[in-house]
Amino acid sequence: MMMTLAGMVRFFAATGEAGPDAEMVPQLLERWGYDAGTIRFVRASQNVILKFQRDGQDFILRLSHESERSLQEIEAELAFLNFLAQRDVPVHQPVASKAGREIETCDSSLGVFHAVVFTYLHGEHPELEDLDETGFARWGAAMGRLHQVASQYEAECERLPRDADTDQAKTGRRKTCFEQLALAKAALPAEETAALQEVTRLETWLRSLPRTDDNFGMIHFDFELDNLIRREDGELQILDFDGCSCNWFAADIAFALRDLYVAGAEADEEDPRIRAFLQGYRTKKTLLPADAAHLPMFLRFHQLLMFAKLLDVVRLESGPEWAMNLKARLEGKLQALRECFSQRGASK
Repeated sequence: MMMTLAGMVRFFAATGEAGPDAEMVPQLLERWGYDAGTIRFVRASQNVILKFQRDGQDFILRLSHESERSLQEIEAELAFLNFLAQRDVPVHQPVASKAGREIETCDSSLGVFHAVVFTYLHGEHPELEDLDETGFARWGAAMGRLHQVASQYEAECERLPRDADTDQAKTGRRKTCFEQLALAKAALPAEETAALQEVTRLETWLRSLPRTDDNFGMIHFDFELDNLIRREDGELQILDFDGCSCNWFAADIAFALRDLYVAGAEADEEDPRIRAFLQGYRTKKTLLPADAAHLPMFLRFHQLLMFAKLLDVVRLESGPEWAMNLKARLEGKLQALRECFSQRGASK
């Protein structure tokens, strides 16, 4: 997922040399301490990511606008990260500021941003085209290990503050798949009839699935290779838990492997890459054949959420060339997904 194109344009304009918030990032990093001249922009997606050094060591700064993530959601994310780290899951970890806070908040001309500094994971990102079956098995085993530990997280979440009128108690106010689908439905305009029909199909299907402590819990939600760092010894380290949510563990598998499919294609469980991934997963965590059979539907769930988000992302009338070019590419993805939804409706 990503922030809106309009939001990206405003951020770069505001934090540029002549912008009203040109000193926002340096002033924020003073709360942790940093080496002058080491701040580097990495990327902007759902959040803005920067790299910097302190005492010669690398760190990551993540900026999240309050419209994208609430303070409570970030607190729950970091609680989950700390839980995993305490159980030797190789994840990046939040770094406390000088004031002892894991999250620092600042006002700007663009509104409120929540800032978190993370440890920097050294290594390399695996590339999909370079993975052999052993590589896919290791990828699956890394997810299986994560889910095995995450399945123990319910008791810990009970200690987090909760909203009595929501379905978020188990996840410490991280969104559930049901809430995500409801938000996507609310974001769809009436003219997107094929997408709205897909929502109805997915709602009915999700409500029919059995939920147990072994198949449902906190998932990463974006366990793709871009969010894994391979160390020299081959161990895969995990970063970017910004989208973690409560869902079936099988959903995480479908989301992770989504790049193996073109838009609208169904999962092919005979694909040797998928088979190797699942074999690796099962060395760490149980995955029943009935749960694995749901991968195609969870892929459709992810596509629907992506569609609803992209509709918001591309709302930009004019902007710099890079933004308009990106808008054109994203609108192409939207049209491809519209066609997928229409084909599914016609096949019913």
